[in-house]
Amino acid sequence: MIAYRVYFAQCNGPGGPIKIGRSQDAEKRMRGLRVDCPYPIALVALAPRNMSEKEIIEAFMDSWLHGEWFVESPELRSFIRACTDPSLTADTARERLRRLTPEPPQGAEELHRARLTAQRRRAMAGLRGTHGFTLQQIGDAFGVTRERVRQILGSSSPR
Repeated sequence: MIAYRVYFAQCNGPGGPIKIGRSQDAEKRMRGLRVDCPYPIALVALAPRNMSEKEIIEAFMDSWLHGEWFVESPELRSFIRACTDPSLTADTARERLRRLTPEPPQGAEELHRARLTAQRRRAMAGLRGTHGFTLQQIGDAFGVTRERVRQILGSSSPR
């Protein structure tokens, strides 16, 4: 059986988007990501063995940006910090996930969509404001068009 590990990689340092992926060899995967990513990217943690990528991604869907990329929410940051402890077991990590990401109240789908949109806007605005990236660079990083980035940033800027 192949032993995959779930990894967390962060682009542009603290506050940057986080990739949640899985690999047999996280260091080798990071070398591949560094070739593909136009921005600095670093491996920040590995999840405990026997945790699936799916269960972690599902727990942090409120922070989802695009593909396997997520906003660095306080909950995700806390979980990643816990994953740096080598004594953390999969069962303990699952319990942490349950505590960090409570079930939304029934009928709250619209609220969650609005929260996700706001997080995406903040992440994109932060990238542009902090590093001076072009709209095209931000769009490429998140898999959206330059025009969509302009629309999102325009609707999130103070008027």
